[in-house]
This record gives sequence, structure tokens and C-alpha cells, in this order.
Amino acid sequence: MTRLVSLLEPHEYELLGLTDYAEQAKAQDIEIISYPVRDVSVPEDLASFHKMVDRVLSELLDGERVVIHCRGAGAGLGPRCLPPGSDGHGGRRSH
Repeated sequence: MTRLVSLLEPHEYELLGLTDYAEQAKAQDIEIISYPVRDVSVPEDLASFHKMVDRVLSELLDGERVVIHCRGAGAGLGPRCLPPGSDGHGGRRSH
């Protein structure tokens, strides 16, 4: 993994015991892309969300390995934004 997209809100890091989250990622040469989304909600600013998704998709197509995570079920937002049939590597998913 080379990129980690975190949908956590700032207070959730401490709640989950992730106080050294950024330091741990940096030590592993993992870049964090922080895009906080309120639990059981959707992004408030769709334009900035689309910009972040475009960035992640571009990085996937360039061969980066990206993980998207959150505290709840919001991490499904990212993969749902990929083009239909995309495997995130510029190819097509098998059905």
C-alpha cells in the first residue's frame, strides 16, 4: 500500500486509539489522504469529494496501491465512485 485514504473525523483517531496514526504511516512510506466524512453521512462538498476521487483514481491507474478506510461503513463511498467495471488498475473486473 502506498496511499491510505482516511474518511475518519479528527476526534475518531483518539477514540480508536490511533494517536500515532500519521507517524506510523510515514514510517512505512505511506501517504495519508485525509477526507473526513461524518459518520452515517455523505460528503458535504461534492466538488471536493469528486476531486479527491479523481486523484485516487489517477493514482490507481499509475500503479499506486490505495486503501480507503473509515470507522463505519463509509469506506464503500470510494470504490463506488470508480467507473463501472473498473478494477482500479486500468482494467476490467471479472464477473
